[in-house]
Amino acid sequence: LCDCGGFSQLFNALDSYGRSENKQNHLSRESLSELVKLLETFSFVKRNRVEMNKLNGTNYILQLMKKLIGFTIKKGDVTLHRTSSANAVDMAMSLSAKAAKEAETVTTKEIFKQTIMIANSLITEDSLCVKNPDEWVSFILISLSTKFFRSNENLVSPFLSLLPPIAARSRELMEKVLVYFVNQLSEQQTENLDKNSKEFNIYENCKSLFMLNGFAEFVLVIPVNSLGNTIRDLILEEPFVTEAVSLLYKLFPPEEKEGRLSK
Repeated sequence: LCDCGGFSQLFNALDSYGRSENKQNHLSRESLSELVKLLETFSFVKRNRVEMNKLNGTNYILQLMKKLIGFTIKKGDVTLHRTSSANAVDMAMSLSAKAAKEAETVTTKEIFKQTIMIANSLITEDSLCVKNPDEWVSFILISLSTKFFRSNENLVSPFLSLLPPIAARSRELMEKVLVYFVNQLSEQQTENLDKNSKEFNIYENCKSLFMLNGFAEFVLVIPVNSLGNTIRDLILEEPFVTEAVSLLYKLFPPEEKEGRLSK
């Protein structure tokens, strides 16, 4: 595939997903899943990852993710073009045809999970392969508020694992991520506090427990390297740590022993 331009044809097939210009040549939902599975399998090989990154593969995956989340598709209504001539897509679909026929109905969740794995492989191979990091960061953050992730919370962690290496490209992007979570957790603080409350605490009065869990998932997947340390330094500048310590002291106040506070 690297030598015959096969990956370019596979990505073009993904790019045509959701279009309706040519309804005669289309792929079923099962065939779409098989195509994504093939790309995921190919991404296990380093040479393939390098070639896919040369073709800006992460952008094709991003656009597919947007389409998967952006509209609801009923079984049998999915159209995905392919070129009419014999090519890599034809061969790939021929190999997977039998499996596709036998497969059960493929859900958007399953396909989306596969796209996450592909994006993860490509970004791990080369974090600079993402040519549009700001678009990626915006998409990931905005997507957390969609019904899709509210209904598929087990995808939040792997999805957010894509965020640290992309956001680490610049301080502005890292700050954008943290500001987003701060706003999501505290923008309604005046509504959540009663008159007797002395101060707002993100963990006690957070607007959304879902977003709080999302932030926790993000922190857990921050890589242990210099870029990850930069993100952690920025987190320390925000109220997340101090308010966490404050809440712990409130929940588990230090006991007095022999006139001194236990440590």
